[in-house]
Formats: sequence, structure tokens, C-alpha cells
Amino acid sequence: MKKISVFLILIITLLLSETSYSYENFIIHKINNEIITEYDVKKEANYLRALNPNLKNLDILKLTKLALNSIVREKIKKIELEKNNSLGENLDDPMVLSTFESVYKNIGIKNEDEFEQYLKKFNISIKWTKMKLEIESLWNSLIYNKYRNQVSIDKEEIRKSLKKDIKLRKTQKKILLSEIVIKFNSNQDFLSLTKMIEESIAEIGFSNTANTHSISGSANKGGKIGWINQTSLSPKILTEIKDLVNGEYTKPIKIDSNFLILKIEDSVITNVQIDLEEALNKRILNERNKQLDQFSTIFFNRVKKNIIIDG
Repeated sequence: MKKISVFLILIITLLLSETSYSYENFIIHKINNEIITEYDVKKEANYLRALNPNLKNLDILKLTKLALNSIVREKIKKIELEKNNSLGENLDDPMVLSTFESVYKNIGIKNEDEFEQYLKKFNISIKWTKMKLEIESLWNSLIYNKYRNQVSIDKEEIRKSLKKDIKLRKTQKKILLSEIVIKFNSNQDFLSLTKMIEESIAEIGFSNTANTHSISGSANKGGKIGWINQTSLSPKILTEIKDLVNGEYTKPIKIDSNFLILKIEDSVITNVQIDLEEALNKRILNERNKQLDQFSTIFFNRVKKNIIIDG
């Protein structure tokens, strides 16, 4: 009952006018020594809406739940990172700046000044945004350094598959992809899980379903992966998407212990000479990133088990 009451109070206060601050310091969760207040959740909801304009169509209950889950994930990562990092001192790091730039370009903004003006509409500062992206960047570095030697890629097998694929191809297709990654365990009913995801997509759209249910790092961006050369994708993925048209998405694809749903947002075909080595490197990078994402989920769940979450 306590959890239900806390969440109801949070919803009610978020529905009040923005001039009401009665509960803005009301503590919703405590993650070890890190606290999450009603104000934090409201600010996180604004941040998520800023980075994914599609969230404006999400009802307040789902947006609040999404924001709360987003903060909890960030706090857990922050606690782990603070063991070996001084957060707030890496805002000018090239990796952080690169992540920062990709975020605002992803929503069609040209430069930092324009992004700063845009964020002001949501009562968010540039520095606060960079601090959040610093956590994501450092977390990705941690995962890379920790697991890079465990990434297993058969370069020659990929080269052989790629050569075969290129021989059959006189054109190159680029695809704008979005994803939903669903964690699945043996205690769940696959058909019920699939039905729930499909009903969510039908009700609130693919992007908002990714925000709400996906465990991938792309979740906060509505599942957006970006433009991918078709030759960069694995044969398994190519088989699943080859008959799809723009706007359609795949059935769940089994990837290790998770399921992946891919949507083709857009695509273009060009007549080009495909560079084998360039295509090979891109496919290897894509496979490496996929494996690192899986390691990230595994490590995050391990860290979470050692953290006390109250509320």
C-alpha cells in the first residue's frame, strides 16, 4: 500500500499547476544514499519529452512511470561510476561532447546554442543535460573496458557472408531503424508478452512503447538507432526485415536471452560501388555494439542486486 500511495501522490502533484510546489521535495525513492524527489521526476519527464517529442502524446501516468524508471537506472549507474570517477569533471571530454552533439542532432537541432534555447522551454539547462550524458558516456566506457576482451566476432565468417551478399547486390540500401529490446525469462509466457507489446504499439505507437518497455540504451530516444547500411546488418536481421516496407516492424527476434523488434522508419536505395572493407568494418562494429549492449544489461542487473532501493 505504501508504494501505491507514494505513486498516487506523485501523479496528483504532477497534475497540479506548475506554480504549486507543495510536494516538490517529497521523497519518492532512496537508492542507497541517493534520493529521488517529486521535483526530480517532474524534471526528468521534461527532459525525456525534450529528447523525444513523441512523448507529448503519452498520458501522465505512463510518462511519470517512465521518468521514475529512468532516474532509478541513472542513479544505479551513478553509484557504480562514482567508485572510480569524479562526476562533473568530464563535461568537456570528447566522448561526452560527441554524445551530446548526437543527441541534439537526433531531434533536428543544428548547434549547441540552438539546443540551449530549446531546452529552456522545458526548464532544463545545458550543464545539467551534459552531466546526465556524462553518466551515460562513462557507463559505456566502463562496459567497453570491462567486456571488450569477451566480445566474440568471427571476422572471416562475416567477410564470407558479406562477399556473398555483395555479389547479389548492384545497389546499396540504407535503412532508418528503431528498436524495442525485451528481456525474457523462462517464467514468462512468450505469447502474452508479445501480445502486450503489440497492444502497446497499437495504442501509443512504436516510439512510446520503446520508451516504456525497451531495456536498450536507445529506449530514451524512442528506440531510434539511426541510419544503417543494409550491408552492416547480420544475415539473421536481414532475413527478418527484407520483406518489410517503411513503417512496418518485425516479429520478436530471439537474440541470446532477449527479444528484439525492429521497425523500418525510412529507407533509401542508391546505385553505388560497395567498398568491401568499409562494409566489413561497419558490420563488425554493429555486431560488437550489439554484444556490448548485452553485457551492459547483464552488468547493470548485477550492480542493481547490491543496491538498496527504498520507496
